[in-house]
Amino acid sequence: MTDTTKPPFDVLVNTDGTEAVIRLPKNEVRVSAVELENAIAWLGLLRSKMKPSIPSALPANPNLLPLSDFLFVPLVPDGPPQTNGAALHVRSRYFGWFQLRFAPEHCQHLSSWLSGQPIGAPQGATIN
Repeated sequence: MTDTTKPPFDVLVNTDGTEAVIRLPKNEVRVSAVELENAIAWLGLLRSKMKPSIPSALPANPNLLPLSDFLFVPLVPDGPPQTNGAALHVRSRYFGWFQLRFAPEHCQHLSSWLSGQPIGAPQGATIN
């Protein structure tokens, strides 16, 4: 999927870019950016309940949408992630912001991996 791929519906964005109209065969939906982000989140939740489920292994030649920005944030202000955990906030220009949470143990192992000083695999983690 790319920015030039044609969607399975017609889309019109107003001139100031604050509202979009999605035209389906029998309906038309007008949404703001906030309403669209909310709908995307609910559609993602709906997709998580459907079969086939999202594979846990990365498929060969995946068609992934790019992420553009990230922030690494300690869960406790001024506390070390290796003790208190951390969150990786990831921004997708397509879907908005997401948060990946790392337990203190996983922060220790991430630090170890990045520094080249191994301390063993974290419990319950998969290393690819």
